[in-house]
Amino acid sequence: MGWRTLLGLPIAGAIVMFLFLFMAGAIHSDEVPVVGKVLPKLTMPKVPDETPIERSRPVPPEAIKPPPPPEFTESTIDTPTIDGGKVGPPKPPEGPGTLPVLDTEPTPIVTVAPQGFERCLDDGAETHRVRLLFDISPAGETANIEVIDATDDCFNRYAIRALRQWRYTPKVVNGEPVWQYGRQATIVIESE
Repeated sequence: MGWRTLLGLPIAGAIVMFLFLFMAGAIHSDEVPVVGKVLPKLTMPKVPDETPIERSRPVPPEAIKPPPPPEFTESTIDTPTIDGGKVGPPKPPEGPGTLPVLDTEPTPIVTVAPQGFERCLDDGAETHRVRLLFDISPAGETANIEVIDATDDCFNRYAIRALRQWRYTPKVVNGEPVWQYGRQATIVIESE
């Protein structure tokens, strides 16, 4: 070792020690004055645990009691009016918002044909049928799809996938859309 190494090591150590103490003093928090307002201490409120949402299948139609049929009286039946010996149309309902409410049955508005079933066409048959049972939600979407009968089980998942994309006008009872249970559809798949 040379004399430069012996003299350089203590000097380098002194410089490192000086820089360390200088930096420690510069970041020491007691020597920094607080400028401006002092903010109050923030505390976070305790957030309650989330309760899981219970999801259940819709009530089957057997468990729902239908409402009693409406009772008709002479005042609820609108008869033609006789004005000067002429028979005219029935009087329209009076008052705001008294338009007659019609109950409707669901009708399909979007139907999608099955796709991707080509691998199932090796049995030589030209036509396959899959009969499905399903429910219609108040939004018009199909739900709870089950296969009732099929000519070939290979086509079942393609028919279910297609029926999931179908959309209906929902069943309307007393002006409100309701669930429709137990609907059936038969999807016919024809090979070319």
